[in-house]
Amino acid sequence: MKQSGDFGRGRTILLLCSLALMLPLAGGTLSRALAQGKDKQEDSIYKQLSVFTEVLSLIRRNYVDETELGGLFAGALDGTVDALDPLATYVPPERIAVYHAARQVGRSHSGVAVARQRGITYVLAVEPSSPGAEAELAAGDILSEIDGRSTREMSLWEVESLLAGEPGTELELKTLRRGQTLESQLRLASFERHGSALELRDDLVVITIPRFEEGLAGELETLLAQASGRDRMLIDLRGAAGGTAESAFRSAAHFVQGSLGKLLGREGTITEFADEKVPEWNGRMVVLTDRSSQGASEVFAAVLVQAAGAELVGERTFGHAGRRAIITLSNGAEIHFSDAFYAGPDGAAIDSPLMPKLVVSEVSRRLSEADVPFAELMMRRAIERLLSEPLAAEEAAEAAA
Repeated sequence: MKQSGDFGRGRTILLLCSLALMLPLAGGTLSRALAQGKDKQEDSIYKQLSVFTEVLSLIRRNYVDETELGGLFAGALDGTVDALDPLATYVPPERIAVYHAARQVGRSHSGVAVARQRGITYVLAVEPSSPGAEAELAAGDILSEIDGRSTREMSLWEVESLLAGEPGTELELKTLRRGQTLESQLRLASFERHGSALELRDDLVVITIPRFEEGLAGELETLLAQASGRDRMLIDLRGAAGGTAESAFRSAAHFVQGSLGKLLGREGTITEFADEKVPEWNGRMVVLTDRSSQGASEVFAAVLVQAAGAELVGERTFGHAGRRAIITLSNGAEIHFSDAFYAGPDGAAIDSPLMPKLVVSEVSRRLSEADVPFAELMMRRAIERLLSEPLAAEEAAEAAA
């Protein structure tokens, strides 16, 4: 039995290695080909398809077991889309209805947002007081197994569908964190999702934005009315992943007048965003981010930094504010991916992380802060920055280093 299991694992490894040869050819070379002239582009595509066909033929002739062509192509398609961006996914035709239902549920049963890159599925963000928080999941955790099955065998759509299961469903998870393997049980359930909140700290205003959804701009208008008479504000965007860029632009209009940003496609500007209302806040601002600040929160932060003079403090952001698109293939399958990127007033696409002027990391701890939780350390640094004079460009570079 042991020899049989080892032999099966060896065959799986061989197949995965073979597919690994194909995926970069099918995915990465397409973007390079598109940057070339038409003749060179066609030549490059045909060459790579020729290599792809050769690899596929060799696998079918020489692999220890008889291979199923449909399964090989499905794996290649899944890997190709995985190479596009961390939120892209290929959904087979027979699972479309299941996945669309899961998208409707979103993270409302788990509180967990996930992403996938180079075959590795990881936790992007965890909402406070959610089942994911109760299971002690944290942003950055590598999700290695669900119910005993390796996530390397799963597409992103499948992981998201499992996390959107019926309330009461229990999932056995295995995660990797800083080299340690952790096991936990995630019990899916509806939970009270926290909305935007305002806290007054002496002369400071602290606003926490957990999500960018419809209605946020109205919430901020109400909160800002409570900030009258104060001139320093901290906006906490940690853990704010996903949401809509339209909500981010409408919310940013409370702080910025004029150009807010753009939506950029392959051919240039698709849409421009602007608002001519007089801003309701024009005081000093610090925006606090971490690696799970993604999408709409990055749009919002970029507008405030570029057009309202806000300072970014904390960790670099996730680095992906794309517009989601769906293409239906001839066989009924779907590809979910980014077809355009949002930009702030400077017009630069947000397809890489926003870097803070003041980076907060474990090495920035003082001796007296050895036992301070990292989340609280970030908040302390942000408040210190807010109470200090703005960083000059050279000071910011030194602080970041």
